[in-house]
Amino acid sequence: MFHRRRRHTLCPIRHARYTRAKKAERKAEWEALQSALDDIVKTLKLNIESVAKDYDKSPAWVRSQIFPGSEDMSFVRGAVPSQRFDDAYV
Repeated sequence: MFHRRRRHTLCPIRHARYTRAKKAERKAEWEALQSALDDIVKTLKLNIESVAKDYDKSPAWVRSQIFPGSEDMSFVRGAVPSQRFDDAYV
């Protein structure tokens, strides 16, 4: 009789459960990351409002200039300064 090899794509290898200390460490890291991301969002919102006020534009217009062509704001203007985003997908 031959032995069948375990296929890890169908039955993935499991790791040992995390200890309470490791769970607490991972939770603290996650909360620190979320806090840092919240700070970035707050700063971005404040900057958008200040630019909109300075140049007499709406915050929505300023946001559309920073995140062109994206409803979920996944593309940020200026990733490739010499290229337009429309040209990047051709």
